[in-house]
Parts: sequence; C-alpha cells; structure tokens
Amino acid sequence: MDKDLKEAINDFHKLMNRDFIIEFIKIIRESFVGAETVYTKGSCYQFYRILKQVFPQAVAYYDVSHVITDIDGRFYDITGEVEKINHLEMEEHFPDAKAKSNKYDITNDRISG
Repeated sequence: MDKDLKEAINDFHKLMNRDFIIEFIKIIRESFVGAETVYTKGSCYQFYRILKQVFPQAVAYYDVSHVITDIDGRFYDITGEVEKINHLEMEEHFPDAKAKSNKYDITNDRISG
C-alpha cells in the first residue's frame, strides 16, 4: 500500500476515534447530575481509569492539580478535548501510580486500596 494512502487512512481512523471518544465522554458527563464536578474536583484519575478500560492506549498526564488522558496524541477530561499545558506523564510525577491498585490518592501521593 502507498505510504501516503496509509497515512491518510490512519488519520481518518484517528479522526473517527476522536469523534467516538468525544461522544463517549459526553455520555459519561450526562449520566448523572454533577459528573463534571466529580471528575474535575477530585476523581479525575478515576475518569482516566474509565477511559483506559475502553481505550487501552490511554496514558494519564498530571500537572499537580488535574489528570488528563492522552489517547492517540489528543488530550481529554470529562469536559471533552483539552489542551496539554504543563502536564507530564503520571509516571514522571508519581512513579508508583502504575502499581496494582484500584485507587490512587493524588492529594496524598500514595497508593491505597
């Protein structure tokens, strides 16, 4: 297959995936009153975990106040697509975040569970 055609197909799939991701996030955001507050004021890492279950390539990024999720080079939180400003991969801030645990307490920099 021609390299340009491969790239065009790959770009198309990423665009389609982006639309699916945005719709998926919208469904979660509208699933209960206060979802946006829950997932921006203390449970943003848990939102990443939800996205990670559906999009295994997801990577958590953190900027000392909020976790966002990288999926295929685009960044998301409960509000939709967001801009990555000072966020770094979670491993760079919290190397233990990948430990086998169901919960990660960012405010206390510890794994719990």
